[in-house]
Amino acid sequence: MHLTPWIQSIRERLDAPKRRSNGNRIRDAVESLEDRALLAVTASVVADVLTVDSDVAADNIVIGADGGGLLTVTANGAAVDVGPVNASDVDSIVVNGSDGADTIDLSGVDATFSDLDTVTIDGGNDGDIITGSSIGDNITAGSGDDNVTGGGGNDAIVGGSGNDTVAGGDGNDNITGDSGTDNLDGGSGTDTVAGGDDADSIDGGSGPDNLTGDSSNDTVNGGDGNDTIDGGSGDDALNGDGDNDNITGGDGNDNIDGGSGNDTASGDDGTDTVGGGTGDDVLTGGIGNDQLDGGDGNDNLSGGDGDDALSGDGDNDTLTGGDGADNIAGDAGDDSANGGLGDDVIDGGSENDILEGGEGNDTITGGTGDDIGRGNAGDDNLTGGDGVDRLAGNGGNDNISGEGGDDRLQGNDGNDTISGGADNDRLIGGNDDDVLTGGDGDDLVAGSRGDDDIDAGTGNDRAFGGSGNDTISGGDGNDRVVGQLGDDNLTGGSGNDTVNGSSGNDTIDAGSNDDSVNGGNGDDVIVGGTGNDTLAGGGGNDSLTGDDGNDLIAGSTGSDTLVGGIDNDTLNGGRGNDIIGGGAGLDRLRGNAGNDTLAGGDDADKLLGGGGNDKILGEDGDDTIRGQGGADTISGGSGNDRIFVQGDLQDETVTLTATELAALS
Repeated sequence: MHLTPWIQSIRERLDAPKRRSNGNRIRDAVESLEDRALLAVTASVVADVLTVDSDVAADNIVIGADGGGLLTVTANGAAVDVGPVNASDVDSIVVNGSDGADTIDLSGVDATFSDLDTVTIDGGNDGDIITGSSIGDNITAGSGDDNVTGGGGNDAIVGGSGNDTVAGGDGNDNITGDSGTDNLDGGSGTDTVAGGDDADSIDGGSGPDNLTGDSSNDTVNGGDGNDTIDGGSGDDALNGDGDNDNITGGDGNDNIDGGSGNDTASGDDGTDTVGGGTGDDVLTGGIGNDQLDGGDGNDNLSGGDGDDALSGDGDNDTLTGGDGADNIAGDAGDDSANGGLGDDVIDGGSENDILEGGEGNDTITGGTGDDIGRGNAGDDNLTGGDGVDRLAGNGGNDNISGEGGDDRLQGNDGNDTISGGADNDRLIGGNDDDVLTGGDGDDLVAGSRGDDDIDAGTGNDRAFGGSGNDTISGGDGNDRVVGQLGDDNLTGGSGNDTVNGSSGNDTIDAGSNDDSVNGGNGDDVIVGGTGNDTLAGGGGNDSLTGDDGNDLIAGSTGSDTLVGGIDNDTLNGGRGNDIIGGGAGLDRLRGNAGNDTLAGGDDADKLLGGGGNDKILGEDGDDTIRGQGGADTISGGSGNDRIFVQGDLQDETVTLTATELAALS
């Protein structure tokens, strides 16, 4: 209560010409009242409880102890009389500020107050400056832009409305900013700090803190210690700083940095940026298109819903894209990545990675190192890069490339395109119609099911068509080509190749050099090409042409057609009614069983009909002809031929030239 107007009226009366005899006594009383009124602060100690009240003025209140250990209270620079009270006898302190901008300082309340249990400070309205004691204070700053320092002890501080600055100091503090744009610092200790409404700045300080930004766009720094941080709604900037932190962005587009230590961070809703920093971190993007960077350490990253970008950075990381079209980079280290749903792009980076596309049309690159890649469902594009890689397309029409290293590539379901690249690779097409290219190196290429197109490439390769009507080229090198089931088209290419059509009606071109060909079962068409080839028709009615070189040609079972081609060939029709032509060169033809037709062609050939009723034509050159068993028809053709007939001539028909007849006479 203010007494100034009343005091002023008393002064005017004292200054009047007429004074009563007791005027001096009245002046002394008025001056005493004036001193107490100007303080505008009352203080009392009742039952060991110090209570200090300020009126509506902006007061400066200081509480402490003098050198003798007695309680002291000053207000606006003047001492407030509370009587001789030992500070050690005070159990509780209650300070009530005014509606003005008060300054309340209890920093002098220290160990001298040995029995002090509680300190309660209410700043009242307006912008107050409050400093707590060395023990645990309960401070309510009230409305206005307040500045509060908790001091030592475990403090409970509420900033109230207004833009407040609060420092908890030492101890385990509980700080609430309430409404307004607040700056809150927990200080050392295990603190709980909540920003409240509006855009707050929160620093947990040292120690394991629990920090909440609440609504609006907050900035939260955990400081040292294992902190728990919740940004709440709004676009928050959250930094765990040192040690092992647990960070949740909440709603909004948040920027999260775990800092050093093994952190757990989740962006939750919104388009978030989450960085783990150093340490072994667990990062989750949540809903929205998030960006996650694990940093150094063995990290576990999960994008969640949305089109996310994940980077493992250093060391051995586990990355999961989740739903959406994700971009995943393992970077350095032995990483494990799974794209999940959506059309994902996955790059393992360096070292030995395990990469899985999940559902969707994924692009997977192993990079350097020995990688394992699986496309799973969808039309996937897999590239192994350098190293010994194992890639599988699984479901869908996949494009698989091993590139450098001895790779194992498998298409599985779908119409796949597979390329081995450099070195010695193993390619398996799997189901459906695949295109396989071995590339450089000594490759194993197998089409498996479906109508496959296979080019084994350079090197000494092994190529197998599997079931289906396959097209296979051995390419350069000494290759082994097997058509297996189906009507296959096989080419040995350059090199000394071994080609086997297996079952089915196959078309085989052995290519250049000295090749070995077996048509297998079925009606096959075989061309030896250049070089000294060995051709076997196998079962079925086959057509075999030696082409260039000294070829060895055998028809086996079935009614076969054999043509030696250029150079000196050996042809054996085998069982069945065969047609055998020697072509150019000194050829040897044998019909064997069956009713065969043999034509020696150019040069001096040797023809042996074998069993059956054979038709033998020596044609050009000085031929040697043996009919053997059966009713044979023999024509020596031009040249000086030698004809041998087994038994009498009763069943034989022999046609001789004039020169040959003259020789007989």
